[in-house]
Amino acid sequence: MNIISQKKYNDQYDIEIINDRNEIINIGYVGSDFYWTCYNYTDDNEFIITAEDGRFYYDLAILLDKIKKYCRPYDKIISDNKFEWISEAYGEEEFAHKLIIEKQKESFKIKFFQNPLNFFRVKGTCPVCFCLSGSRNQKIACEFSMMFLKYKNIQEESILSRKIN
Repeated sequence: MNIISQKKYNDQYDIEIINDRNEIINIGYVGSDFYWTCYNYTDDNEFIITAEDGRFYYDLAILLDKIKKYCRPYDKIISDNKFEWISEAYGEEEFAHKLIIEKQKESFKIKFFQNPLNFFRVKGTCPVCFCLSGSRNQKIACEFSMMFLKYKNIQEESILSRKIN
């Protein structure tokens, strides 16, 4: 897996995860919300994150452990080591796209599901929104955002130190 920080507009960085089939997860902010978006989306997309992927793997493990304490009995977001998030953009839950992160023995499997009923469906793209200003579970949305900021800042420091040295 190739995980990079990618400079976007206004000196803002996003994280990109690219698998061997050239499917891309872009992680970053769109306006005031936080998104994980799969580009070159196919129904059988799959991203496997292992310890070889370094810091991102460990930050993801910490994130999912934190999230477990925010699960509500009536809204189980993590069950059997599987985190499921229904996008908070584009209308009602039954029309929304979905992100699944599953902890396996030595890895995390990340999958996106594009809902065919979503009227904002764009071929090859599956955006999943974590609303930072009115989420169904604000603590989880914020934890994802904070994990991104922590990882992004470490990546920026690493890039800067390589440029200076």
